[in-house]
Amino acid sequence: MIRGSQTLLALCVVALMAGCAPQESAPPPPAHQYVTTDLLEPDKLASLWLIKRFVDPEAQFLFLTNEVAVLPGTPVDMPQGEYRRYASMSCYESVLQRHPVDDPALARIGRIIRELELNFWGDRRVAGAADLEREIRQILQAHPNDPAACLPPAFELFDQLHRSLGSQP
Repeated sequence: MIRGSQTLLALCVVALMAGCAPQESAPPPPAHQYVTTDLLEPDKLASLWLIKRFVDPEAQFLFLTNEVAVLPGTPVDMPQGEYRRYASMSCYESVLQRHPVDDPALARIGRIIRELELNFWGDRRVAGAADLEREIRQILQAHPNDPAACLPPAFELFDQLHRSLGSQP
């Protein structure tokens, strides 16, 4: 009985020591590289636009299929990412919260995106939400299997929206 107790004690000590060993931290993601899935929707496109235009002008985006493991980079609109959707906040809003920009038009875009993301099945209550949703669907239909090809027209759409909302009081 003592021998079994000593063995158990030795195993516990080894397990505790292994847990106390310095942990190797993951290397930081490559600078300017962001990864997301290839399933595009308004919140993801708005988030990528916000990152490119206001957070990291040198941002490069990699699109993953569901079968591909996460590649090195900063995850966007993915469960393990710091930029992601939460119960009451869109991914776009999480980017804006992490990188505040003093620009009322960006907050207005955030309200539109939240409406599209969190009120998915309901009637659109925020001005401009239904129009933006329709225009994004058109972009996605024009490039159904090429998410990278959707970015230039989507970014232009968000640039126009930003300009138009910037002129509103």
